[in-house]
Amino acid sequence: MPVESGHARPAGPEAPWWSGLDPLVPTIEAHALILAKAEQAVPGARAVLLGIDQDTGRFRVLPGASIPAGFAEALERIGPSAALPGCPRAAALDQRQIAPDIAADPGWDALRDLAEANGIRACWSEPMHDVHGRVIGVMSLYFDRPRVPEEAELQQFVGMARLAAITESLRLAVQAEHDALAVDQAAVRVLSRFIGDGDLRGHAEEMVNELCTLTGSAHGILVEAVKGGEGGLRLRALALSAKPWDAHSKELFRRYTGEGLFIDNVDSLLGRPVTTGLPVIANEPAGHVAWGGTLPPGHFPLGNFLGVPLHHEGDVIGNDKSRRCQHGGKQHHKADES
Repeated sequence: MPVESGHARPAGPEAPWWSGLDPLVPTIEAHALILAKAEQAVPGARAVLLGIDQDTGRFRVLPGASIPAGFAEALERIGPSAALPGCPRAAALDQRQIAPDIAADPGWDALRDLAEANGIRACWSEPMHDVHGRVIGVMSLYFDRPRVPEEAELQQFVGMARLAAITESLRLAVQAEHDALAVDQAAVRVLSRFIGDGDLRGHAEEMVNELCTLTGSAHGILVEAVKGGEGGLRLRALALSAKPWDAHSKELFRRYTGEGLFIDNVDSLLGRPVTTGLPVIANEPAGHVAWGGTLPPGHFPLGNFLGVPLHHEGDVIGNDKSRRCQHGGKQHHKADES
């Protein structure tokens, strides 16, 4: 069922329906309103907005969609793909996709059974872009019978998709601000407790664990830059979130809790943010210029890596890092702060 909105359409034939929207209306309500208006503009349509999850790369059905629940669940198990019709192909190729008759469209072979099982006979899909031109989602209209778009309907549909892109960009920006604020608040909580009792390791570990929770990470490390080593600089682990799981990691953990765990090789992903003062992002760590070639014994397999330098009065004193590791083919986030 289309979502009803409490916002009245402005009077006057020349006034666009969105001109009466309060700019502070939450993006969720704005999404729902856009979908409802799209269904009014194109009779027989069932509208959906799909965002793209920044972590998984899969689609996320945004609030207000009127498509069958089973079809929505299926969409959230996939993401942009040129090999799949409709929304996946529109996002992957950044091209409008119009399938006026799914039953007769050979391009829909992969998803035809799913569509027919949910009463979907036609699909129009339009990619959504942020201000930089990047695809951030797709707007689609589905029909329970073959449907060729009229020129006026197509123009309205494309206009709705552009408006939805604005609200989705706003939602992503608000979410980013919220996440940044959550990290800041976590740091303040931990630092305030440290000031109270001076337990450096305990509160450093607490901070790492808080950040792991905030980022959906499995493990973390906080290190500081200290003088020493062959190059005059080494890293000392202040906090680890991971617990030992084999003989090598047990030895690393023993050194961490005892005489101290030091990393002498700063010519690595771990050390690069310290030596350059710049963040490091590696979605394929083994192919990164700072990849050291091998991981030390006891280190978890590394799938992705993020490193952010920490500064004090202009000097780099450490890194804040996030990682993904792989165990048994499944990816887990790992966050490292140093």
